[in-house]
Amino acid sequence: MKKRLLMLALCWVLHSLRAEAQVTVPAGTVVVLETRGALHSNKLQLGGIVPLLVVADVVVKGEVVVRTGALATAQVTGLAVGRSLFADEFELLLTKVQTADGGLAPLQETRMRFKALRLNEPAVLDPGEWLMGGMQETIVTVEKE
Repeated sequence: MKKRLLMLALCWVLHSLRAEAQVTVPAGTVVVLETRGALHSNKLQLGGIVPLLVVADVVVKGEVVVRTGALATAQVTGLAVGRSLFADEFELLLTKVQTADGGLAPLQETRMRFKALRLNEPAVLDPGEWLMGGMQETIVTVEKE
């Protein structure tokens, strides 16, 4: 029993010694995102939220501040469908990305417009398409080894 308590106390001490540091992510730090599924102009809603994934770690001063696979979001800010003389199109605004400490960091205002290749067809963004944006300045807490 004493050994168990001693081990538990040792684990607690080692855990409490874990150092943390705050890293300031400069404005404009690039984050590469990808679509999780296909986006079709005829299935989107104006104001709707589109889920994205981070493609590669974002590293600042040797510390990972955003991890590969982290979630990010964009909002549908423009949508034009079913117009007989113009191709369908939609616009996305990159909004937020999940940081390594579990927080959400705002992205710089980056709008992207996607147009259909032909009349009477939806504008489509395929799964796995890459989008690039910049982070707003933010502070991320990282664990030091």
